[in-house]
Amino acid sequence: MRSHFVFLILSLCFLGSAEAREKLDCPEQININTADFDGFRCLKGVGKKRAEALLQYRAEHGPFVSPMGVAAVLGEKLALRLRYRLQVGN
Repeated sequence: MRSHFVFLILSLCFLGSAEAREKLDCPEQININTADFDGFRCLKGVGKKRAEALLQYRAEHGPFVSPMGVAAVLGEKLALRLRYRLQVGN
């Protein structure tokens, strides 16, 4: 019985975070030069802090030249994983 209760509590914890991401209207491709906070949050692995860091970096350094430009903020490993969802122009 106790294990069922623990499972239920853990399930509810994970459900809340999944619902928060699902509420965003997330397109397939994200233009990293025009994306807002919620646009960056649509990317798997990008939470509040990373979304804010991307906006700050873009404000200080200007537009990204290529999708891999986000590696300066996110790190190369995450940037490589996300590169197919990122675009810099039309």
